[in-house]
Amino acid sequence: IILGAFLLSIATVSAKMPKADPFAILDGNTPLDPASGHQWGPHIHNNSIVWDDHRSGSWGDIYLFNIEKGTSELIVSSSVRSFKNPIIHEDTVAYVENTATPGDPENLDIVLHNIKNHRSTALAFPGVQLNPSIYGDHLIFISDNSDDGRFQCFNMCF
Repeated sequence: IILGAFLLSIATVSAKMPKADPFAILDGNTPLDPASGHQWGPHIHNNSIVWDDHRSGSWGDIYLFNIEKGTSELIVSSSVRSFKNPIIHEDTVAYVENTATPGDPENLDIVLHNIKNHRSTALAFPGVQLNPSIYGDHLIFISDNSDDGRFQCFNMCF
């Protein structure tokens, strides 16, 4: 009988102890990633934040910050192409990639990157694609292939 009361007492105490808040790091005073260089365009979903980063000297390396672990990692980098406007939903990061060679006009395409299996898929539609947004298995973006910018919806399956 005494042993049962003791176990109940421990369970009651541990249930009342506050759990650590993984979002406490988002206090407005602590940099998520202290690296030098411009960081731009953050997007948050669940425990992850993605952003454009200029620390390497080229615009648009994409980084991911895991809030629970307090760690950041490089998702995609290039010294030739630029990446921008990353967004994240569940395990998918979508971003805009400029696939034009230096000196040519911009050719902006949407790329989907799965952070679990590290596979990337470029969506090569005619014209320029901008401003990706994800909900569930659906990617919505602006397709400007005739100067009249229209929303397009794409069903993602990877």
